[in-house]
Amino acid sequence: MNSAHKSIVYDILLRFILIQLLCLNYFQTHAQTSTTRSPTIAVNSNLIGSNSWSSPGNVYTNDNLSSSVSTRGISNYISSSSYAYDIAGPGNITGIAVEVLRGSSGVQNVALLDNWTNGMTKSISAGINRCLVVMVGLETGTDLREVTSMTYGGQAMTQVANVAAVSGFYARVQTWILNEAGIAAATSTTILPTFTGVIHAEYCENFSAASFIHVDQYDPVPSTVQSSLTSPPSNSYQIGSPLSTLTGSMSVAAVLTGNRPTPAPAPGGAGGFTVNSSFTAGSSIYFAHASFPTSGASFMTSHKASSGIGTEQPTYTFDGTANRFAAVAISLRRARNMDNVVRLTKGGTVVGSNMANSDVEWPTSNAYITYGGNGNLWGTTWTISDINNTGFGSVFSAIVQNGTANVDHIRIIVWMASTLPITLQNFNAELLDNNVIIEWRTSSEINNEYFTVERSANSKNWDEIQKIEGAGMSTNSIDYQVIDSSPLDGISYYRLKQTDYDGTSTYSKTKFVNYINKEKQIVLYPKPASNYISIKSDEEVLKINILDASGQIIKVFTNCAGRMDISSIQPGLYYVEVINSNDSYYRKLYVQRF
Repeated sequence: MNSAHKSIVYDILLRFILIQLLCLNYFQTHAQTSTTRSPTIAVNSNLIGSNSWSSPGNVYTNDNLSSSVSTRGISNYISSSSYAYDIAGPGNITGIAVEVLRGSSGVQNVALLDNWTNGMTKSISAGINRCLVVMVGLETGTDLREVTSMTYGGQAMTQVANVAAVSGFYARVQTWILNEAGIAAATSTTILPTFTGVIHAEYCENFSAASFIHVDQYDPVPSTVQSSLTSPPSNSYQIGSPLSTLTGSMSVAAVLTGNRPTPAPAPGGAGGFTVNSSFTAGSSIYFAHASFPTSGASFMTSHKASSGIGTEQPTYTFDGTANRFAAVAISLRRARNMDNVVRLTKGGTVVGSNMANSDVEWPTSNAYITYGGNGNLWGTTWTISDINNTGFGSVFSAIVQNGTANVDHIRIIVWMASTLPITLQNFNAELLDNNVIIEWRTSSEINNEYFTVERSANSKNWDEIQKIEGAGMSTNSIDYQVIDSSPLDGISYYRLKQTDYDGTSTYSKTKFVNYINKEKQIVLYPKPASNYISIKSDEEVLKINILDASGQIIKVFTNCAGRMDISSIQPGLYYVEVINSNDSYYRKLYVQRF
């Protein structure tokens, strides 16, 4: 295919796409509508939760006055209703969205509560959303041995990391955590592990523990990293991969090597590690079996607060000869305020699916979030009368863990597709000589009084061309035709308006016709254009507008004599509106550069 043919094909394709887009957009605008309303009634509902919202009526408008709850736990519903919908049919409800303007204030980041200590007991101070972290270091000789379960004060802990480095002997690091509920229920301060495996003659162990506050109780450890290295080339070791961090989180890490530092300490002495990357050192200890005091392991814990989303990858330096490294790092997530339940009400009864996004932390400044949307009916069915009923609305419940949860505004968007009381098989408008032939066929009609064919030069302002009586009631195929013997010059649009006996009207898709009046010749050249255009007209041209495919004016010329510079326009298909003293005409403009 040569370049000329390619240009013709491309031109036809662009024109087809433009016509389809214009018609589709217009059809959607008229066949489907969306309506947004705010509630006029909002109250606390104790159908869920135990914590009530203050001033629930503050959700009526977006005015920086919020309904709030700060008591930790599950909130009541904010039950909003009386949205004052008055949707007129006929039509089908095609989607519902609830938009909530919500956020958190007074949020606290994860912080160290009780510093690192070594041993099998740990006292934990009072605090909010606490989390106990126990780092276990094991040097197990040539036998495999590890902790398989652990309790604190009789409460089961959760293992979140476990890594071993094997080079003759085993070096192992494990991480165990316990959240607020377990800490509050603990009956003692004792850490009690359960082991599996054989105890080697040189076996030794160390337990280091710290507690933190403002830790998320639903998903406290969203990210972990663990790595090991045998026969390290140096005494410096960076944990194997970056640890992902979140805003307000805390990175907690531990490292172990199977040797003692230089100068050699006695068991219980300093472990000889230093850590960079702004981590704060926690416990640092050399531990060994009592019978083999020189054949132990060095162990270190550390932590670092994270101000934003990012990564951490601590590097440890050992003051001695390292024979192997085992290391872990975890991220403690900041306690979040989150969605609990977002549902709709029908006739005052809670129905349908829960659309809550319960894994996303609320922002620290109010922002809208959308639940549902066009095409989403929340797992149930809806009629127009359901929407217009004062009992239509939403219920909203939050999980509150940190600071105060605020809701400033709730609104609902409803989409409806109007249903024509006719079955329209086709609707076409075609140019034949100097006439536009408008034809359509119905396969059924119900209470159809008449059709009106309408025409527009800009798809916004419409004029009636002809009115045709409908069949009223029919189950047979009926063909209709209207001839527009005086079409507009240039591009014009046609649509079909159908009217019932009760006066209700609905519209069809639009059709697109380009008519050039041979008696009023307007020539735009060159074709295709590159950096300029010129125009030849039988009448004086007062103004020229260049429009893009969406109908937006992108360039205007008021001096239309001679060449007009279009070098700033990107290659593609455009339309030119030529305006004279009596009328306006449209011509196609194709910009191409080689």
